[in-house]
Amino acid sequence: MEGDVFGPGTYGLYEMTRPAGSEPAPPEYEESRRLFETARQKYEKGQYVEAARGFIDAARVLPRDSESHASTLAADRAACYRNAVSAYILANAGDEARRELIPLIKKDPACADVIRGELTRLPE
Repeated sequence: MEGDVFGPGTYGLYEMTRPAGSEPAPPEYEESRRLFETARQKYEKGQYVEAARGFIDAARVLPRDSESHASTLAADRAACYRNAVSAYILANAGDEARRELIPLIKKDPACADVIRGELTRLPE
């Protein structure tokens, strides 16, 4: 397709959702969003390992212990992890993906099932 940012074989990316409601978004959200957008740009340029690392960095910035917006922040971290795995697959960097993501199963219990599922997408 002419003008399509994704070439053959690339994956569409999950988006982050800005927390909404009576409580303001945590201050870390803006930093995470900035990292996410930088990672997206790297992904679109075919810099897949750098993109994957950027998506994981974006997830790490988001609070895991926030009482307000907990489900939205967890969904945003899950989107980052999913995007990271897609980028690692395209980079053929499954070993690095496992090194980065397996420890996050314990560090981010709200996303543990998502991470486990994403790890199954990685080629052996």
